Amino acid sequence: MVVRLPSLNWFAAVSAAGLILAAGVILPAVAQSAADQPGTGLLREDPVQYERFRSVPAYRDYLPDRVDLSDMFPEAGNQGTQGSCTAWSVSYGLRGFYRNVETQSRPARGLSPGFVYNQLKTDRSDCAEPIRISDALKFLEKRGTVPFDQFPYRENACSDLPDPALQSLAQQNRIDGWRRLEHDRLDDIKGQLASGNPVVIGMLVDESLVDLKQGEVYDQQVAGAPDFVHAMVLVGYDEEKRAFRAFNSWGREWADQGLGWLSYRSIFSDLDSAFVAEVADFSDAKLAAAREVVAAANAAAVNEPAQQTISPPAVEPAATEPTVGQNTSEPNMVQGLAQKPAVTSGQWKADLAVVAGGFECANLSMEIKDGALRTLNGYVAVEEDLAQLGRVLASHAETQQAALKVRVRPWPQCEALNTFARTFARPQGLAIETVAVDQTKTSTFKQDDYLGIRVTTPDFPAYLYVTYLQSGGDAVHLVGWQKGDKQYPAGTDAFFGLDEKAARFRVSPPFGREMVIVVASREPLFDQGYDIVEEDRAYLTRFRQRMLDIGKGTIKGRFAAGAAYLTTKPVE
Repeated sequence: MVVRLPSLNWFAAVSAAGLILAAGVILPAVAQSAADQPGTGLLREDPVQYERFRSVPAYRDYLPDRVDLSDMFPEAGNQGTQGSCTAWSVSYGLRGFYRNVETQSRPARGLSPGFVYNQLKTDRSDCAEPIRISDALKFLEKRGTVPFDQFPYRENACSDLPDPALQSLAQQNRIDGWRRLEHDRLDDIKGQLASGNPVVIGMLVDESLVDLKQGEVYDQQVAGAPDFVHAMVLVGYDEEKRAFRAFNSWGREWADQGLGWLSYRSIFSDLDSAFVAEVADFSDAKLAAAREVVAAANAAAVNEPAQQTISPPAVEPAATEPTVGQNTSEPNMVQGLAQKPAVTSGQWKADLAVVAGGFECANLSMEIKDGALRTLNGYVAVEEDLAQLGRVLASHAETQQAALKVRVRPWPQCEALNTFARTFARPQGLAIETVAVDQTKTSTFKQDDYLGIRVTTPDFPAYLYVTYLQSGGDAVHLVGWQKGDKQYPAGTDAFFGLDEKAARFRVSPPFGREMVIVVASREPLFDQGYDIVEEDRAYLTRFRQRMLDIGKGTIKGRFAAGAAYLTTKPVE
């Protein structure tokens, strides 16, 4: 683990919190399921060897609210009672997905599970023998696999072996490598899925998984006493459901056409192993292109036009980015646009929708008067997205005079704005600004300057959570990170960072565009304290879940949030 020091120096005594890593209890391999249950077949990974496998780096980037890769998977197959779930997950599901992307097609069947399972077993006559995911991935890396029809699956006959011609054909479907994921970093799993990479998992499960129905979420924790262990492929997630979507090998009658939901809590508690494959030339662009072709083919098959999957920029509500503490030196217009011949067909809305639909993180709103666009407001994550919007406006007569008031808010600022959007829209008197030592408002600070934060509390007594998102990639919790922090009276000013008798905040590297976020809650948001410095990805996930809880009414009370933007610079 790489530990980054915060860019704010603390001039008060701060105790260093120890990091305690709780080792998981390793259970012995579980016997094959009973005859009235579907087959499983996972052999658990050796915990010592698992730690030696190459791992994926920690994911520290944008995570959308939901991801679903199932549209590029084959139809779910059925392993029957054979112990081949690992081969179904790795060959049929995982490698089948990448082959579908490569060929821009979606055949009903994936790649052969029998080709992998029959050759990896040590006892040719034992069709219940379990195998490890890592062994199946090594097999794919070295020897590959073949299409299902080339080596059909036979539930009750697992001793067949491929001939040399099939062995040669299998080389076309090798993978280039594979990596493991950490058991307890669910954001890393989400990050791989958001990047277009399915995740093969081994999991300790309760027998209730067998009876999972469409729309249900499996939410059991086996507490060290599983009914069996099983391999599946994670193909997506949904933050509102707090669950991953799993591609299983128990037939299309299971759950939703062979796809079911596994709660974050169950995965965190009972995950045994998780892996991703490395496939040459795979990219987001290739995945997107393949999805378009497959969607068009599906639509043509039922004689219907392809469904447009890009959502236009929202007109209501208006962009909710707070204006307090903005760095006004940032450009909010695109300069030097190439003027194309004006288009007057009224196509500009559709063109904006197509462009905005491709943005990873954005929130846009339009002000329209008499059918013409007057102002495009909001934020995007990168300069190129802003430039694309400018090019669209410049190419239409109806939009050439429109004001482009869109800011660039790079990640993690962009995702933070999305996370707190609804709460930002109702500040309820909450206000935030950054101030200098003399308490004058400013948004620009140089190295060794003291940073002050003035918070006007909302119109209700509130616990405050003040966090500094620094350009180096960490979230530094300035206020509210300790359990038992006080509640502040309504409508009063609170200053942080300038009191010589308390913590003072002094600017140090890294420098750049940074952000202070304040969340106010009538009741405490968390049952326990947390580390004073954490990765921005972990911070965003923590508060995203709390905002979802608030939206569902799971957490009662009143809430408000706001932000201030600042720029830090080295001394010239």
